[in-house]
Amino acid sequence: MEPRIGSHEVTRKGDVFIVRLRGAFSLSDAQDYVQLRNAIQAELRYVLLIFDTTHATTLPPEARRFIVNAKVQGDPHLHGIAFLGVRPFVRAMIQLLFSAVTLIGQRPVYTYFASTEDDAHHYLHEQRQRIVRRIHATNESEAK
Repeated sequence: MEPRIGSHEVTRKGDVFIVRLRGAFSLSDAQDYVQLRNAIQAELRYVLLIFDTTHATTLPPEARRFIVNAKVQGDPHLHGIAFLGVRPFVRAMIQLLFSAVTLIGQRPVYTYFASTEDDAHHYLHEQRQRIVRRIHATNESEAK
């Protein structure tokens, strides 16, 4: 059975998780998302996500605050997120959210606004290569 985030569908293709948002992304959804993100990182050591926002509506302030303040388990550089179907207002909200994550949460966010799902997968392939290089560099420095 595939994981769910509230009413939002989550599917897995290899090491990429695709979240198809339907309607509002509530505080409860944000909590489920962070729990899923942490579980993915615990399993794989990195996180690759596609958020399809074609049918998304709102991201309430309490959900935004929770995401900004949620701690990342492990290395925050080992993440890549692509967004699909982002309307201009939603795009501005996402950009503000991740600016806050960078400033307040003091962690980097690697995001991309894709035009197609293939474009999103291409971006995540590039991110996977970056992540693998970082993991190898970390492993080599720990071995010394």
